[in-house]
Order: sequence, then C-alpha cells, then structure tokens
Amino acid sequence: MNYAYRFSLLLLGSVSLTSCIQEETPAPTHLASVQNVIYLQSIVTKTENAVTKFNNLIKQGNVIVDFYADWCGPCKGMSSVINQLAPQFPNVTFLKVNTDMFPELSSSIRSIPTIIFYKNGQQVHRQSGALTALQMSSLIRKYF
Repeated sequence: MNYAYRFSLLLLGSVSLTSCIQEETPAPTHLASVQNVIYLQSIVTKTENAVTKFNNLIKQGNVIVDFYADWCGPCKGMSSVINQLAPQFPNVTFLKVNTDMFPELSSSIRSIPTIIFYKNGQQVHRQSGALTALQMSSLIRKYF
C-alpha cells in the first residue's frame, strides 16, 4: 500500500461520525416549566394567524420576545436563563418565537438569539446575542 492511502485509512478510522448525527430535541413545550413562558407554536393552531396572535400577545403588558432556533447553541443558553428568571418576574410574559417556524415574524431578525422587550405593545429595548441571568434581570428591572 502506498503511504497516502494508508494515511487516509488511519485518518478516517479515527474520525467519530457520531458527532455528525443530529440529536432529537424535546418538544419546546416540555422545556418551559413556568406559566409565564409561552412558545408561540404551542398556542397557534393551523387556522390561526401567527402574526395576529403575536401582535395580541405583545400588547398585553410586559412581554419579552425571544427569537431563537432549535439548532442554535447560544439560544439554548438563553432558554435556560429565561426559565431560571421567569418565576422571579411573574409580571412579565416571555414569548419564545422559533425563527425557523415563523419566518414572517422574524424577517427583521439578523442574528439569534434576539430579545425584544415590549411594554403594552411598544418596543422599549432590543438586544442581540446571549445574555447572562444577571444581565437579563438587570434589563428587566430597567424596562419593567
């Protein structure tokens, strides 16, 4: 055998293909263990218009919308932060919008995660990138 062929076999034999397999993620509705975290896809039926439901939800007091995707690592970190903070802020509704499922709602989103704060339907803050629990709680106190 020539050297290049043996090297290729050795190299391929040491590569683990398990990292290429996409793991199944649990349904998002199982991730939220608190009442004020809402996944849009869990409340929009096929006959409802997601845009209308979204607009109605953001008009109801203090709402933080988390634009995320299931495949996004930093988004998963933000979900943990939101689930940690939600019980501490019962006056805030956390609305999670999957950008892959609702492209009509996320057309202005350029990077994920993106968090948008609404107070009675008016956008008061927008932040792209993952936040720590301390950063997020500081923003919640500032705007709500």
